[in-house]
Amino acid sequence: MTDTFITLFQGNPAVIGTEEGGCDRSPHKTTADHMAWWVTQMQQHLDGGPQAGVYPMVQTSEGFVVHWGCIDVDEGEEASLIHASNIVTVLRKFGVTGWIERSRSKGYHVWVFAQDWVPAQLMRHALLAAAQIAQAPTREINPKQSTLADGAVGNYVRLPYPGDNPGADEHRRMVVDHTLDEFVTAAHASSVDAPTLEPLAALYKAPQLVTAKSFGSGSVSRAKSARRRMSGLAWHMYTNGCGRQEDRSEWLWAFSRELTKCDLSLSEAQEFLYEAHDQHAPKWDHRADRGRPQLDRMLAKASGAVS
Repeated sequence: MTDTFITLFQGNPAVIGTEEGGCDRSPHKTTADHMAWWVTQMQQHLDGGPQAGVYPMVQTSEGFVVHWGCIDVDEGEEASLIHASNIVTVLRKFGVTGWIERSRSKGYHVWVFAQDWVPAQLMRHALLAAAQIAQAPTREINPKQSTLADGAVGNYVRLPYPGDNPGADEHRRMVVDHTLDEFVTAAHASSVDAPTLEPLAALYKAPQLVTAKSFGSGSVSRAKSARRRMSGLAWHMYTNGCGRQEDRSEWLWAFSRELTKCDLSLSEAQEFLYEAHDQHAPKWDHRADRGRPQLDRMLAKASGAVS
């Protein structure tokens, strides 16, 4: 069982994520020694030792690859389960099995496992497409990148089934309705290959960035002008997005307030807020008839137009 668990959650063997949010690096030099160290960390996780997180991305001669993907849905207990279930339904229609884990917060993770290493971009686009089709707001989708800079390791996801399992009374950090043995056996049997992921990944629609087109009949110069009139903090928030530990509602409110301090028209501020929401902190449905009114009210309140 332990070996199968380790096979499912394969990742970068030179690093392991800690429960406290840190990154422990292997003290060894060779790939074989890295792997032995990493396997030990995984075994300790299951046995009640330090809890582990796995960095999914591994670099090969053909690019970055992963063995699994994970969607983080964090919309509160009831709403998160509904969104996660909808994502699993979409995945199933494409022949992909998704596994719902109750995370340590009031949210859920949806895991997808591959039979072998698959391109990181393929897995990421497949999960992004599933979330888009299900119209599910997601906190994060891992892998969070398709490529990494030299020396970077990306982001990790905390593993389910820690041995001492804090929160066991609520069955958190566990896959819904599955003991560890049941989950490992079924997930391994239902893992997918790259060709199965490709039709779903092909449906992913990348979000639009701020361009001249975003500013209607304006021009490239108008878009650049708007950027120049943003404060340093507003531009930093727009380009870097909501941090992993930040609350999306609070981040969007702070960004709205910062935008109102800039020399921007209402329509320009709206464009930046809409796109920051869709790209970095999707709280509401991105369709104009659903999420935009909430963002408009937030911006109006930030500007003092409403109380």
